[in-house]
Amino acid sequence: MTVDEVVRQLGVALKLPDLHLSEEGVCRLRIDNSITVNIEKGEDDATINLYSVIGKIPNGSKERLYALLLESNLLGREIDSGAFAIDTVLEEILFVLRIEIQNLGFEGLFQRLEAFVNTSEDWIRRLEQFQPVV
Repeated sequence: MTVDEVVRQLGVALKLPDLHLSEEGVCRLRIDNSITVNIEKGEDDATINLYSVIGKIPNGSKERLYALLLESNLLGREIDSGAFAIDTVLEEILFVLRIEIQNLGFEGLFQRLEAFVNTSEDWIRRLEQFQPVV
């Protein structure tokens, strides 16, 4: 199964028949008007990268925020094998997940996508409550 096929199947399952990868190999899903999931073709046709913006980098001291994110990255303990990333240009916090699709099957991929969305939504709520030290 190729990444293009996976995205087409995902579109059918979500009743979005026009869902497809752009020429750049990316598409976006808006879930429940609360989260945007970016789906990007990996370097080969065997992986996809999911990523979502889950918050803004706050003003003030960032040490506590970075400690929280790094502690949660430890062995994927709180983030279902994903990882956090920081976009310093846009001042955004991202949740990212790389998925190897070759032996996963569509159902397995759909479950991983659902878990990604759930984890992203959880971290959006957590980061909204985060109070940086000013």
